[in-house]
Amino acid sequence: MHFRFILIFTLILPCFLTAQLEENFDGINISDLTNWSGDLDDFIVNDDGQLQLLALEKGVSQIYTPITLTESTEWQFDFILDFAPSSSNQLRVYLFADTEDLPESSGYFLEIGESGSDDNLKFFRQKGGEEELLGEGTMSSVGFDPAEAKVKVIRSNNGIWSFFASYDGNQFVQLEFEVAESEIEISNGYFGIFCKYSETRKDKFFFDNIYAGDVLVDTKPPELVSAVFLDLTKVRLVFNELVSISSALNISTYFMDNDIGNPIEASFGEFENEVIIDFNTTAIEGTIYQLSINNIEDLSGNKITIDKILFVTSAITAGDIVINEILFDPYPGGEDFVELYNKSGKYLDLSGLILYNSDNERSAVVNANIILSPTQYLAITSDLEALSKEYMLLIPENVIEHQLPAWNNAGGNVSLLLEGLEVPIDSYDYDEDDHSQWIDDTEGVSLERVNPQVETNIESNWQSATEQSGYATPGYKNSNFSAEIIDETVFSLEKKTFSPDGDGFDDILEIKYRVSTAGFVLNMRVFDDRGHLVNTLTTNEILGQEGSVIWDGTTDEGTIGKMGIYVIWLEYFNTEGSIAHKKLSCVLAKQLN
Repeated sequence: MHFRFILIFTLILPCFLTAQLEENFDGINISDLTNWSGDLDDFIVNDDGQLQLLALEKGVSQIYTPITLTESTEWQFDFILDFAPSSSNQLRVYLFADTEDLPESSGYFLEIGESGSDDNLKFFRQKGGEEELLGEGTMSSVGFDPAEAKVKVIRSNNGIWSFFASYDGNQFVQLEFEVAESEIEISNGYFGIFCKYSETRKDKFFFDNIYAGDVLVDTKPPELVSAVFLDLTKVRLVFNELVSISSALNISTYFMDNDIGNPIEASFGEFENEVIIDFNTTAIEGTIYQLSINNIEDLSGNKITIDKILFVTSAITAGDIVINEILFDPYPGGEDFVELYNKSGKYLDLSGLILYNSDNERSAVVNANIILSPTQYLAITSDLEALSKEYMLLIPENVIEHQLPAWNNAGGNVSLLLEGLEVPIDSYDYDEDDHSQWIDDTEGVSLERVNPQVETNIESNWQSATEQSGYATPGYKNSNFSAEIIDETVFSLEKKTFSPDGDGFDDILEIKYRVSTAGFVLNMRVFDDRGHLVNTLTTNEILGQEGSVIWDGTTDEGTIGKMGIYVIWLEYFNTEGSIAHKKLSCVLAKQLN
């Protein structure tokens, strides 16, 4: 009985596996495409996770996979032809074929490639190799080098085929054309790719994100990706999908507080996921506004109401933003980061900001609408996950992943530039020798700016991040931060009596410090009233300008110290030869039963 069940299940399992096709080619090899057949030796899955033609010589290649479709079906696929298509270099994507021999089958296909530059998506019915054109898309949409498109096709159960496409890397497809057609029955058959190519085009067909199956129902409302002032009367909204004309262009959909009100006009940007709203009242610089978006709707009818805080951004000038911290020699497997600080008192749009290394002339341009608020820190790294494994990200929203120029471990330059500004916004010539001489290995240790208001390239304004901070402070106040000059060094006890009994009350002793300059080195020991060493709290610990050291009452042997009086002995010194000592006394108390 059990054997019979297993046998039946094994026989029907392939039908389930091939009922729906979904493949993005990520993390696989061509040999992993076990459901595909045909000229697989002519294809590879490349390092970018794309199916790529890689034939030995000119000719034709076809691959196909079985599918089981219903009357209501959706297809999706992306293609890049790294050339201008022609009748000699041509692509056919068979949405449905009733046999494995695609050119001789009966079914439907899309074709790209013809003589001249009028190439577009052409939809054909094919019966036993005889073809008939049923519909076509925008003229010349794929007639240039490269020819690139994202395609979606929906066949409804009433026989209406709807063809959607986007070109030149745009992610949002829009309706191209529709066709009424139901002559060939669609059920069990094949999805296939057919490439015709010359010697110079044998490796220039690319495919990705293939889907064939039930119509995908969108139940998620649109999300607001960004909302920024273009000027003092215009706001640009960008959504993660196309939004409906009726909701997007209705001015009552939008309302701005602080006496701005409804816009006088709403219009689409380049695509229908971008809306420009124009107000009659001028916004005031330095003012925070709230924009309410009421029931904005996507093309599937999903609605959402959004309240968004907006800042009136100002033009960036030299000195508005400073380089506040840099990690240029990360741990093995780690990544660099650079931290910015807005000291201007203005809301600054970082889009277009250039991160530049003048030593190797490499740069990276910020390509997102990032608003930097007054006194805000922003750490930028090329690998956010790697950074989070090594350091505390106390304010995660102040750390972003973005491309960075490469920096040399021994020394180099990091500059902030902006097109149109003749001088850098800020520029720092760093050197590994700027680190504290008390650190034997500076790998994984960032350099922190002490005072954002002091000139950047003053050597004393940079210190190694402290051990207590984890050797870096990405996205928040530096461990060496100081906005004032401290004339004297102070060590003090907040409370001189503590009782480490775990009751949650005075369980620890906190030794606080403020030193005159960052970079002091501290040794701290605890002795009992007979002068015996009880605990070594710190050895050669590099201090920030302010902080604290904790004693939890334990001895070097790991036991709780005896009740009584203890002396905290401190020795602190710097690279200039300044050395000092201090003693503090405390009482370790215990609760009497």
